[in-house]
Amino acid sequence: MFYFIRYSLSYLVVLCVVGSSQQQNQHQFIEYAATVAKFQASEYIKYTAQDDPIVSKYDSLSFRIKTSRTDGLVFYYKTDNFFMSVEVVETELSLNVGFGTSQQLISLEDNFFICDNEWHTVHIGRYESFITLEIDGSQISAQLANPTPVRYNKDIFIGGGESLTQLDGVRSQLNFVGCLQQLTFNKMKMLKDAKADGLGYSVHGRLDWMCSNIQYVPVTFGSSESKLELDQWMLNRGLSLQFKTSYPDGIIAFTGTESTYLSLELIEGSLVFTAQKNGEKTTAQVGSNLADSNWHSLTARYDTTTITLHIYGDVGDVQEDSARFRVQGDFNIRSPLMLGAADESSPLFKSGYRGCIRGFSIQQEVIDLYTKLVTQPPGVVAGCGSLDEACSIQPCYHGSVCNQEMNSFTCDCTGTGYEGTVCSEEAKPLTFSGDQYLRQLTSFPEPKRERDSISLRFRTQAENGLIMFVTTDTYNDKYMYFEILESKLYVIVHYGIQKFFRLEPIVSDGRWHVIVFNRVGNKITLRLDNTEDQFTFRDPVEFPYRYAYLGKAPENEWRNVMRMTKSRQAFDGCLQQVKFNGNDLITLMGAANIFTNARQGCKFQETTDQQVAAFIRSTYLGLPPWAATNTSSVLKFNFRTRESSSLILFHGDVEADYVAIVLEGGVLKTTLQIGDGSRTVSALMPGLNDNMWHSVLLEITSQIFILEVDEMPMQQPLSESNFDFTGGLYIGGIPENVNSSLLPYGMQANPYFLGCVKALIVNDVIQDLLQAGNGKSGVRSECEGTCAAYPCQNGGSCRQMENQFDCLCSGSFFKGKTCSEEMSKVRFTPGSSLSYTLYEHKTTIRDDLHIKFKTTDSFGGLTQIETGDPNQFIKVVIKDTFLELTMNIGQERVFARSPSPVNDDTPHTLSFWRRNTAVSYSFDGGEITRSSLNSVGSLEFGVIMNIRLSFPYNSMQFSGCILGFDYNGITPLEDTNLPNIVKSPGIVEGTCDITPPTTSKPIVTEGNPDPDPEDPDKGGNDTDNPDDPDENGNEVDPDSKTTAPKPISDNNSTQQTQVKSKSSLGLPFILLIAAGGFICILLVVYGVSRFARRRQGVYKTNEDKRVEDQQRIEYDKLTMHEEAFELPSKRELYM
Repeated sequence: MFYFIRYSLSYLVVLCVVGSSQQQNQHQFIEYAATVAKFQASEYIKYTAQDDPIVSKYDSLSFRIKTSRTDGLVFYYKTDNFFMSVEVVETELSLNVGFGTSQQLISLEDNFFICDNEWHTVHIGRYESFITLEIDGSQISAQLANPTPVRYNKDIFIGGGESLTQLDGVRSQLNFVGCLQQLTFNKMKMLKDAKADGLGYSVHGRLDWMCSNIQYVPVTFGSSESKLELDQWMLNRGLSLQFKTSYPDGIIAFTGTESTYLSLELIEGSLVFTAQKNGEKTTAQVGSNLADSNWHSLTARYDTTTITLHIYGDVGDVQEDSARFRVQGDFNIRSPLMLGAADESSPLFKSGYRGCIRGFSIQQEVIDLYTKLVTQPPGVVAGCGSLDEACSIQPCYHGSVCNQEMNSFTCDCTGTGYEGTVCSEEAKPLTFSGDQYLRQLTSFPEPKRERDSISLRFRTQAENGLIMFVTTDTYNDKYMYFEILESKLYVIVHYGIQKFFRLEPIVSDGRWHVIVFNRVGNKITLRLDNTEDQFTFRDPVEFPYRYAYLGKAPENEWRNVMRMTKSRQAFDGCLQQVKFNGNDLITLMGAANIFTNARQGCKFQETTDQQVAAFIRSTYLGLPPWAATNTSSVLKFNFRTRESSSLILFHGDVEADYVAIVLEGGVLKTTLQIGDGSRTVSALMPGLNDNMWHSVLLEITSQIFILEVDEMPMQQPLSESNFDFTGGLYIGGIPENVNSSLLPYGMQANPYFLGCVKALIVNDVIQDLLQAGNGKSGVRSECEGTCAAYPCQNGGSCRQMENQFDCLCSGSFFKGKTCSEEMSKVRFTPGSSLSYTLYEHKTTIRDDLHIKFKTTDSFGGLTQIETGDPNQFIKVVIKDTFLELTMNIGQERVFARSPSPVNDDTPHTLSFWRRNTAVSYSFDGGEITRSSLNSVGSLEFGVIMNIRLSFPYNSMQFSGCILGFDYNGITPLEDTNLPNIVKSPGIVEGTCDITPPTTSKPIVTEGNPDPDPEDPDKGGNDTDNPDDPDENGNEVDPDSKTTAPKPISDNNSTQQTQVKSKSSLGLPFILLIAAGGFICILLVVYGVSRFARRRQGVYKTNEDKRVEDQQRIEYDKLTMHEEAFELPSKRELYM
């Protein structure tokens, strides 16, 4: 009874959270001057909590929304363990909630359309793990996984945010466009407080506090390379748009190829429409001085004979020009229309358009350019402002700094790892491994240079090494250098007088760090990440540098450089964005004065143990060929795996000479084929698939063939003196184009390796596994923390995520991150039971049921899955000491029986799987039995309602211990205190120590005076159809013909048989007390709610209602007057 009352109260609390929010906000929404905010993509509100973090089990969010856009973020906040995202996605309002690593996406069914430019009312309520979304009275509820109290200590965003890609759980990458009214979150009136500049609130952009008509959002092309890709511009279809710019030149629109194209561009302030067909060009030109920072409208059209161009100014003047083709016909252009610039690959590429565009349409069909920003094209942003304030639209990417210039802006990409006009292109890094260097020679140094600037990014794990050395001559009269010494950055500047800098942050941590050095006159400023130091020389400084080195110097110059440093070691790591007085030394590689032997890309781990390739799925890595020709050659590596058979390494040609290293049954074997002869050597040690590291060494000479595993060698003599491995060297598998049918059968059956390989060395040269695996699907650069290390224990299966792994423990009867923790044990004493109610009712085409138990009972109901249809169910029972599974689905029935008795008080398991019509099951982990149902198409298991553990069967109820239960990921025994779980007294959690007494005979009931489980014909009711219920509505077992009470939704049904046998008056008396107590609770809740609503002003008297109606009429009249005299806004939108 206690749990029934607790469950009822939990559900009432959820309804009260939503319901009170509804009533309160219905009152607030009709108040005059209710706060409204209009968002047009470039505006959003940010709230930062000022108080100490709050831990809460409740949430309440309500607002009204009006929009015509199909996508946009409305509301978002994230804490340490929780996030909630409310957004419009594909015309629907959806709620995405996450606890820890789990997420729950909630939206109304039947495609609830919200983008109709009408007002909609939204309420969201959460109580612990229960959450409800309601839109205009339509409601859906769900239960969240892994619920924990929420700590409110992070920022809240309304209408969008700074960088949506960095917000967890956000599906739409666009800011909201539309109106929000009276947004209240946990009693905070956030729009009202933001309008009043409340503490913690910041408004980004120029937010409009009224909901006037929303126009299509303009976009700004911030650089000459910015562009949008649109659909084709077809024949006889007019193109229209409005533009505003202060730049006299630039391509506005382009489509076509080098010989045949259409182009709209500004040339010296005039608008030119060019059509070229098969090399013959036709142009139309209108306007002059159109780069006046005013809006201009253009219309362009082409057909088989003519091109036509119109331009409209703000004051209504119209200019028109047209031109006829000398040769008529269709252009047959099928390439997309590029807006803002031509494709860089086009030979016709020119400087693109810089400015604003809005109202774009083709044949009067308006295209919302804002929706095209979901792909985040570089340099194109929502909104439009004066280009004199271009930095306000945040055109620079990846945290780069925007510098405002006259009619323009520039992006400072220093230290971001990106380059380009708006810092959108990843900068090229170089890898230095102790022997690599870059050398720059300046032929004509400047003796009286006023300033010097150096900036670079680096990452390393080495504790010592020279990063950069700059000197005036080979005698190092004046010099400066940056080096790492004992994991810290040291900078030495010697301009005749030496200055020494030591910066404290640890830099040999494998992370990217940024150095910025500036000299202006005799003043030096040095910055490492966020640490800065300065120094001023007394005398003027002259530094006519001539040589610059990165990483090291050439051998003939290295000694002279090394003796000046403290570490005396070369750099081992990566360098990127090395800019010296405005010149990017890495970008200028190949110039006459720059030479380097460093490797492109960044793979700085060069120790053998750090060169790892983790194979998480079937793939392979290709490496440079093993140069082993008629001479001694050595190859060695380490590996670990759990696969008993797989191909680890292959080198050569299957039709000529090759060597292959494989695992067969846990034994490592090497097959060497030379000419027509083939020989195989097996390692002495078996069981190498133990997921431990093992070392392998393979040496081939003209006379001997040696295989050494874990320092235990085996060898065979070679009679052939000529061998030639001409093919490639492959790790983890072989390419698809290799004819594997010529390989031995073991290699054909298992052509791929799953596991880890490290420290591959061929002829004393470390092979760059990291570089080979860079960007390769199915390969990771580290073994630990990936599926390649087989982290999942006890039979759990591993699923590789982007940066982590996930263990699927279903069917293993274990839980936890790596399936290493035993599932919860629950002992059911006679008469006890547990019921789990599903809040989110759904059908399934796949089912997974796993249960582990032990008992001494000969009869009893173990578990039952109930649906809305009483003819569809899954039932697991113990009958005559055997375990039986029955599933009724559609017109089909599945029946299975354990091969041996299960009442021996030892653990037994049942696993059942269904994939549509394919069914399989296994008892006690034995052989899997598979079968197929006769249904055609999708076979759905009806709406699942309840899961019951321990229920009456043959008048007997299960008593014993359940050591693990999992149905489709639902594990009710892991937390039996959830509000949707009802458990009766007598359940003992966490132990199976007390063994229940053996019950071999059913308890006598009124309807079954003396049933004998050994004789199914004695007692009970016979029936022609074993599936039909008896006259009392009880189900009849098809084999024993023994009447079993039909399950009832009340949890008291689990005890009905025992209670009935003891007293005929006890049960009615208990039910009467329970009903009376429940009615009292409802009366108390109603009274408290009524009193609270009246205190809040939600419950109103007739006089209050009359006054409110009068206020509504006055509000409507005033709104009509405001709209009648509303003036158009003069401001322009931009971020």
